[in-house]
Amino acid sequence: MRRLIILFVTVVSVLPMSIVAETSDGFFRLPQIPDSLTCKEDKAAWLVSHYWEGADFSRGTRQDIEQVFVDYITIIQISPREAFRNIPREKILADLADQYLNDKQSPFYDTARYAQYVRHALGDTLPDIKLMLVADAPLLGIASGTSIFLSKLKEGIMGKGEGMTLLFFDPDCDDCKSAIAQLANGGVGNVVAVNMNQSQTLPVMPPHWILCAIADERVYDLYPLRRLPFVANGW
Repeated sequence: MRRLIILFVTVVSVLPMSIVAETSDGFFRLPQIPDSLTCKEDKAAWLVSHYWEGADFSRGTRQDIEQVFVDYITIIQISPREAFRNIPREKILADLADQYLNDKQSPFYDTARYAQYVRHALGDTLPDIKLMLVADAPLLGIASGTSIFLSKLKEGIMGKGEGMTLLFFDPDCDDCKSAIAQLANGGVGNVVAVNMNQSQTLPVMPPHWILCAIADERVYDLYPLRRLPFVANGW
């Protein structure tokens, strides 16, 4: 009989919820916070950093993993440090991050946190994503039709002392159109706009944006992008 062992006391003395301490199937056991940590923020930060140590996803049921993930994103709300740094690269966690952090109907909806998750979940795979320019990029002196790694685009933009916003969109998506309009009207400078649906006609965009298409099919596996648009600042 499957069961969860629950702590009905607050793990870091501040969380108004019950926390899964251990699953009987051996998937998860909550790390023990060192007694030397007394500040609630330090406890939360330590727990976020060590939360997934020893987790065995081959043993966990969907229900157990989902509950443990919900506990995790609740804890990160009080952590003063960036979350997701040590999160495992598991597809089920990508699905849950998308469900809880990237869905407007979710009580945990937070695009900034979702951007953090994607950065850390992808890790070193991000520079390997290859794009193809669908319009000239005068800022970088690159012509339309050129294939280029995202890391090289970032390097060129940042090398000019400029910031960068990364946008994945579908031209047929109403929310994407709204996001494009908001970015354009907000005066956001260097936007790398990646079209995820090349069968559709591109919407009108500012001429200085860098427009790209996917040249690497792996991006559809690397990014949990079922709900577009996805916008990330500072890439």
